[in-house]
Amino acid sequence: MSAFSHFYLSYISLSSIIVVIFMAFLAIFYIQVAQKSEPTKWLMIFFNLMVVFYAPYITGAFYDPVFAYHRWLTVAGVLIAAIAIAHFIMRFPHMTHPRMTYGLMVGQYLVNVPVIIYFLYASYGAPTVFKFSGHYWDFDLEKLSRMTGLVILLNILLAGIFGIWKAIVIKKIRWVMLGVIFSYILATFVPGFTNVLSRSGTVSRELHQTVISAAVIVGFFTLTMVFINTTRDRTTFMAKIIGISFATFMLMMAPIAWIGIEDKEDSYDRIFQHEAYAIIEGDKIHPDFRYWTSFDLQTKDLQFRRNSGDLRPRLDHIQPEFVATWYYALVQSLRQDQTMQTAAALAERMNEAGARLDFPYAVSYRDLILHINKDLEIQPGQDRPSAILEVIDARYRRMLTLYNKTAELGEDEFAEKAESLLAGVKEADITWPMAQAGLQILTQKSAEAGTSPTAAPADLKQSVLDCLVPMRSPGERHYRYSTQPEQDGFVGFMHVDLKQNRVDEVGFSYLRYRAFIHVLAIKLLWIILAVSLVVILGYRVFFSGALLRPLESLLDGVRQVNAGDLDVHVPIQVQDEIGFLARSFNGMVSSIREAQIKLKDYAENLEDKVRLRTEELKNSLEHVQALKTQQDGDYFLTSLLTKPLNANYYQGETINVDFLISQKKKFEFRNRQDELGGDMCSAHRVKLKGRDYLVFMNADAMGKSIQGAGGVLVLGSVFESMIMRTMLSERASNYYPERWLKNAFVELHKVFEAFDGSMLISVVFGLLEEDTGFLYYINAEHPYSVSYYKGTASFLDTDILFRKLGTIGLGRGIHVLTHQLRPGEVFIAGSDGRDDILIGHTEAGDRIINEDEELFLAHVEKSDGHLVEIEKRLLDMGELTDDLSLLRIEFIEPLVQVPATISKASYSALRQARELAQGREWDAALEKLDQIENAADRNHPHFIKERAGILFKLKRYEDALTLTLEYLGHISADTGMIYLCSLLYKRLRQLDDAADYGERLRLRQPEHADNLVNLADIYHHMGQTRRSRKILNEALRYDPQNNQARRLKAALNY
Repeated sequence: MSAFSHFYLSYISLSSIIVVIFMAFLAIFYIQVAQKSEPTKWLMIFFNLMVVFYAPYITGAFYDPVFAYHRWLTVAGVLIAAIAIAHFIMRFPHMTHPRMTYGLMVGQYLVNVPVIIYFLYASYGAPTVFKFSGHYWDFDLEKLSRMTGLVILLNILLAGIFGIWKAIVIKKIRWVMLGVIFSYILATFVPGFTNVLSRSGTVSRELHQTVISAAVIVGFFTLTMVFINTTRDRTTFMAKIIGISFATFMLMMAPIAWIGIEDKEDSYDRIFQHEAYAIIEGDKIHPDFRYWTSFDLQTKDLQFRRNSGDLRPRLDHIQPEFVATWYYALVQSLRQDQTMQTAAALAERMNEAGARLDFPYAVSYRDLILHINKDLEIQPGQDRPSAILEVIDARYRRMLTLYNKTAELGEDEFAEKAESLLAGVKEADITWPMAQAGLQILTQKSAEAGTSPTAAPADLKQSVLDCLVPMRSPGERHYRYSTQPEQDGFVGFMHVDLKQNRVDEVGFSYLRYRAFIHVLAIKLLWIILAVSLVVILGYRVFFSGALLRPLESLLDGVRQVNAGDLDVHVPIQVQDEIGFLARSFNGMVSSIREAQIKLKDYAENLEDKVRLRTEELKNSLEHVQALKTQQDGDYFLTSLLTKPLNANYYQGETINVDFLISQKKKFEFRNRQDELGGDMCSAHRVKLKGRDYLVFMNADAMGKSIQGAGGVLVLGSVFESMIMRTMLSERASNYYPERWLKNAFVELHKVFEAFDGSMLISVVFGLLEEDTGFLYYINAEHPYSVSYYKGTASFLDTDILFRKLGTIGLGRGIHVLTHQLRPGEVFIAGSDGRDDILIGHTEAGDRIINEDEELFLAHVEKSDGHLVEIEKRLLDMGELTDDLSLLRIEFIEPLVQVPATISKASYSALRQARELAQGREWDAALEKLDQIENAADRNHPHFIKERAGILFKLKRYEDALTLTLEYLGHISADTGMIYLCSLLYKRLRQLDDAADYGERLRLRQPEHADNLVNLADIYHHMGQTRRSRKILNEALRYDPQNNQARRLKAALNY
């Protein structure tokens, strides 16, 4: 028999042809690239080798053992191709690490070439086997194939790892390289993954072949598109169009072929199932008939009823398949039996049937059905047996996977490996009963081995496999080997006779089955070849008139213009986009020609034109200079008005205040240089409630130059008016700092709100207690304020609480920020000019502005908080793009020195008093405090605070209030004592003072629910019901479960 005498196409060989045609197309494409770069050469070598790799799979269309040697080409082709793709990646777009690249090449050759030679040597003359799952011949060398596969996988991983490494190291090509690697992984790893699944039976070989076609075409085409769109090698526009179309058609042909051939195979199954039944019933014999065998489940007799000539199948260990199919047919026969619709009835029937079968592996299939039946969910209108069969059909691949994994285990240490595999099957898995039956066989054989150590490992393995045969329908196709391996195989169909407990199988010629499929497959092949020729050759003919010739004419015109010929005219052949380009090109050339004529005229009359233009410019310059002098006068007048507003009027002993203002607009008027802008710094000393405070402001008005200065005039005038009012009016100075700040902020906001958003101001302003260093301030969308202490700078406020002055509506409620300055600590505020530094330009000429706000902290630390040094560092960093203003406040030391420590005896008494207070022994706690005799310790804030709290519990409110006010005179930051002070005033019925302290705490901590309830209660007693309800709603929003708030709500009757 000639090796080429049996040529039968299948879907797998047809799909391989599609892949080979596409690989050949890519190989030819790269061969045709002129003046190839190094990466292009390696890619050309790679795709040529991939043709060598994929082409041998077409030999699956031939039925002869000699074609097992196709593996020689596949192994050699893929290992050498792996070297080529690795070195394409290392050289794309250019070689960056020569020594590493050449080292990788040497290493790959040293590994891959010996592996190829060893594979050729070991497989020469090796036994061959026909793989029905893929319809191809292969060497029966599983270990060698596995070892070779690992080497191939190592090469694929190397290329991927080096590509990812290169993408990480070279940022300029990161995304391009990642695109190449993604395409490469799609075309190699994905088919490799489905190959593993198909070998284990998890997916069919046809599905794996479809994935190969799709992944290879999409992956390698994407790689090519990424490459040609980034390489400097010259490629043609037509090649891209043909490539996209060709890839699309090839991608569509594989699933079309699969669907068509699957339908053809279904037709074959239906025809020959009928023929098999006809033969069993004694009708005429089909020409493709080869054998008929029967298996009696009662007598266990397997015999040939009839066969064609001397052709017989190998039926070794075929009985489990007959038993599994018999069980399937049994369940199938119960579909119309109404008594079998309950789980218990069907389980009883299976147990009765199983009792009649004397096979050690029969329990596996019975328990499989019972396992499915136990927890089966029946859909409406569905009978139970049909539902069981649906589950079996749907999970056939899972059963096949377990069988194949067990079959792959070697006979050495089979028992241990099989036990580990089968014990790992979960109870929820459909194969769990089969695994349990296999484990039972292992346990039984192990016990027998103790008395009979001569038990053969091969028999043990076969006994376990008998329990794992997948259950299939009687009409399913089975492939059988011939007793003479090189002869024709068989395609068998089973038929079950439940009455006689007999299973028949009728076999037909495997080659005649292949010939049946070949009829459609060869037609599909001609379609694929025709489509390939139409796309590759027909597209070029079709587009030559509509695209190529017009483009070539346009390119010729461009070349002539480049050579200096401006009289060129491109003919317009078609009225489409290319025609539009040609028309635009002709217009452009005409414009250049006319411009050249005008330029020549300018050159000939240049001297006269220059003289005329000089006179015009001189007149214009004199006019501009007059306007500029007038404008500078306006600038000068405005700057005189703003100077008094940008001043430091503070004089105090405990605080140092310093300004730095650099307006962006510089001008000169009557030999005087000055500046104008929208930044402002101001500082004053005011007295509130009898205490001295520094009041400060740093602001940035919207707009530059005179527009910003206008905002400063309005802001500064209003601010100075408020300061003077506070200084001169006893009523205006009779506010606590929080209330004063709130009123000032609201007043400023209302002034600028009248401008309807045309004048906005970002601002930081606040108050600083001279004697304690306690800071109160508000930030309205101004850059974050900075605290600098002992060499460390940090932001104080990191949230925007208010929008700029003049923004319609206040947004959130007023919130006063606080901070306790330590001796030597510096508070720095600045406008956004400190961050908006021009640090460079992009290649396109766009400006690069600093966006790192925290960079200012580094400047503060390196300048030790000195403003002049900070400005110098900002200028060293780049150019200022906005007005810059900085305000520096340094707290030197407090006027009132709080004792730093307390004596041990006094501390012990204070601690004991706290413990007594915690036990609600208020009198004893007060008595313990009275035992402290040290006068300095009795004046310590801790003592005062503890005593005030105890007196409050004893309801000695007046004494408690006196101590509380004394404590707050030392430590203004303690919000708990402010809350206590409000409570004490309320208990003493001094409601105005109680409300004052409650509002102070509300401005500092608006979410303090207990204070809000207390404040609502105060206003309730003052008769201000509407305000009481408003504040109570705030309290309930922050703490809906507050019992006091609920009681007050009930009292207010709403």
